[in-house]
Amino acid sequence: MSDLAIVVDPRSQVDPGSFGAAVDGANLTVPAELHLILRRYDIRTARDFVSFLHASPSGLAAELGWGLEGVRRATSGLLGMLKDILPQNSLQPPPAPRFARGARRPA
Repeated sequence: MSDLAIVVDPRSQVDPGSFGAAVDGANLTVPAELHLILRRYDIRTARDFVSFLHASPSGLAAELGWGLEGVRRATSGLLGMLKDILPQNSLQPPPAPRFARGARRPA
């Protein structure tokens, strides 16, 4: 399993609920509008894109002018497309950090 480079597909378009992405050999093709946004964040691979979606879905929603639900639907479709290509651990969001609560016992 290898990562996919993100490249522009000038024929595809983004719509709320769909990133307009497709797998083409060793590439993940995306519409020009989405490609420009991803480049601003230095996102160049499918794995980086998935990580960004887990970390900041509301940020991408704001960039695209979508609601959060549209990004969630599009993310679900993208993850389904990539499930047999990328390792499963890169498709899942990272576990929430465990924070200690309260004061520690004196040493």
